[in-house]
Amino acid sequence: MTAFKPGQHKPENSGRTKGTSNRQSEVVLGILRQRGFEPVAKILDLIANGQLDDSGRLGAWLKLLPFCYPTLKSIEVVDERENALLDVTPDNVATILRIARESTPTTKPDDDG
Repeated sequence: MTAFKPGQHKPENSGRTKGTSNRQSEVVLGILRQRGFEPVAKILDLIANGQLDDSGRLGAWLKLLPFCYPTLKSIEVVDERENALLDVTPDNVATILRIARESTPTTKPDDDG
């Protein structure tokens, strides 16, 4: 096998496959589990047993959320008529939808129907 050289394209199907854990993370988790320590279970125990104050419980839940729900990417909406970037806020959603509808071509049903 030849080694990767700077300036060359990465070979197809090389590297870690999607969803594969990092080796170092696997080693650390293995050591923790050998010693009977499950990090998520411990955090949930701390929350449930009242060993954390409100701020601590909230912080723990916030740290766990990224593992439960996907992180949403921000979106950009551009008004091509004015070449302006629009901020998406609850107040301007109706305006953004109107612009989208106006710039989307509509098709008429065939007369053959």
